[in-house]
Amino acid sequence: MSTTFLIRHGESETNNGVPSAHLEGDRLTTRGVEQARQVARYLYTHITSLDLIVTSSYQRTKETADFIRPCFPNVPFKQWDVQEFTYLSSLHHMVTTREQRKPLVRKYWSKANPYHVDGSGSETFAGFIKRAYSVLEQIEQLEHMGQQTIAIISHEQFITALLWIIDHKPQEMNEYVMRNFNQYLSEKPIPNGGIIRLQHDDESFTWKPITEHLEHPMAVY
Repeated sequence: MSTTFLIRHGESETNNGVPSAHLEGDRLTTRGVEQARQVARYLYTHITSLDLIVTSSYQRTKETADFIRPCFPNVPFKQWDVQEFTYLSSLHHMVTTREQRKPLVRKYWSKANPYHVDGSGSETFAGFIKRAYSVLEQIEQLEHMGQQTIAIISHEQFITALLWIIDHKPQEMNEYVMRNFNQYLSEKPIPNGGIIRLQHDDESFTWKPITEHLEHPMAVY
């Protein structure tokens, strides 16, 4: 059996309402730094070793990993395509807050077109889910290579996509599937610094949320 810890990065400036134009460069807040410390403390006290530490290309995941890596100094570090779902290129380079982006976000999800491309730099929902499927395959491949325990620092929507695939196993992309994902996303929030323990055995995945290490833990669903 292999174990993967899916970790949402600590609170970022954008999460805290700070206007931003380049979300990939978003930094951790003071609270986010403390959440990253809490994640590192949990991993250090609950597991004996790691085989790999993974982040996205986004700054906030790398900063979160900066607190984990010293706890496992000899563990390899890699960057995978576990970045957030970027679907509104019309917002690229515009300085906006999370609240200001909400109307466009609602409009995008109300269309429920899994193949819609907002513009250059955006990915389709279908492409996003395909990317998530690929990461699950990478996890399985690492298990076959003997890497049994890994930590992936990623983002709420991407982690949720992995869990949704495991729970719903979508075989096609259409508006009903996309709406189902959006509902799943709203019903199963993952807090900043939250951990999902994902285990793989006999060709199947199971998962469990972990939040007790956080200062204000959420009730598990």
